[in-house]
Amino acid sequence: MMGTHLIRKQTVEVELPSLEPALDLQQRVSRLVQEHLNPALSKQFDQLSGPNQILRLDQISVTVQIPSISALEDQLVEQVLQSLEKVLSDSELKKGKGLTLTLEETNFSTSGKPQIDEEPTPLTKISEEELLWEAFVFFLRKGYLPWWSFSGHFEEFTAKTQHLLQTESGPLLRKSLAPLLQTKGAVVRLAYQFPKEFLQAVLRSCEEESGLSQNLGQVVSSLPPPVQAAWEKAELVLPPKSKAAKSGEPTPQEDSSTSPSKTDEKEGLYLQNAGLVLLAPFLETYLHTGGLVQNHLVTKPLDAVHWLQFLVTGQNRTPEPELLLNKLLCGIPLDTPVPAEVVLPPVCEKEAQNVLEAVIRYWVVLKNTSPAGLREGFLQRSGRLSRKPDGDWLLQVEQKSYDMLLSSLPWSYSLIKLPWMSQILWVDWA
Repeated sequence: MMGTHLIRKQTVEVELPSLEPALDLQQRVSRLVQEHLNPALSKQFDQLSGPNQILRLDQISVTVQIPSISALEDQLVEQVLQSLEKVLSDSELKKGKGLTLTLEETNFSTSGKPQIDEEPTPLTKISEEELLWEAFVFFLRKGYLPWWSFSGHFEEFTAKTQHLLQTESGPLLRKSLAPLLQTKGAVVRLAYQFPKEFLQAVLRSCEEESGLSQNLGQVVSSLPPPVQAAWEKAELVLPPKSKAAKSGEPTPQEDSSTSPSKTDEKEGLYLQNAGLVLLAPFLETYLHTGGLVQNHLVTKPLDAVHWLQFLVTGQNRTPEPELLLNKLLCGIPLDTPVPAEVVLPPVCEKEAQNVLEAVIRYWVVLKNTSPAGLREGFLQRSGRLSRKPDGDWLLQVEQKSYDMLLSSLPWSYSLIKLPWMSQILWVDWA
């Protein structure tokens, strides 16, 4: 992992005697952080971890004091690095105390030395395998991956996790999987998202747990037929359909940790299809044409999320972590398990083409742009979804140089509230 460092949030607060130079200083500090401080931090973090080792540092708050604004470029990076070096070399680090990755405050004053604010927070040392397993368990519970997790294709994530299930380190990690196999959400999600070979690896990895396969069979037998079929293909033996549940036998449990945490919602969930919001005026008619909406309610949400994604990618297979915005726009909880693939009828492709062509026709500045160009240029856009204090949602969309064309879009996308949505989605694309 040398040279690979992730910072979820980096904040720089500057205290000044007056606001007069604030705008110019903001630009200077931003440039310093991006061009000089962050590369220097990366080099310093390179020295922390060994091979196959990951260090998790929750937060650090550093105060540096610069004698004058003119000395900013010369002293900011140097003082921050000195402060971090003190913490990183401190013997307390070995006792489980560490630092956080938020540069919080730069205080311009005439005297004083850099200091570490507040008590250092715990430093966690884990292996790459443990981190992968943690992400896998997180996904089974939530339906999306943690922000720090795997950045490649979900298929590669699946392959690495399956390999981990089959390694010697597996038994130490399987204890966290056994309880999840008694919950509906995780069992359904496994069937929906992973191939037969993966489910077989799950079953083999749990053979040492007495009675686990039998208990899993009881759980699966109470779930919808497609879920049962997936597990049966993996050679899980289900109890006879006529067998009634006996007293004392395990019943499927609801995992209380499945829904997105308040921290996740506040800090943000990351998307790759944020531009889907531009199509909001067309979505109800589009889904209604496919028989997925009746009386202004989505009647087939598991299909509907993929109909929406087809507008963005033209594909009928999309891993669940990439469907968060779709779930929100379909009015279902974000932790609802959805299949990775559905059979889309020919009418879906036809109506999706009609929607994209209509957008291009009404959005006259696009002129001869193709549906593929619309998808790539605007719909397949990164974004951050977070919960506002009043319960509504906020989507912040990554900006591109040609976003000036959005000013000529003949409808608004800043506020979205489809008939079946319980909360408003506010869009920040400025």
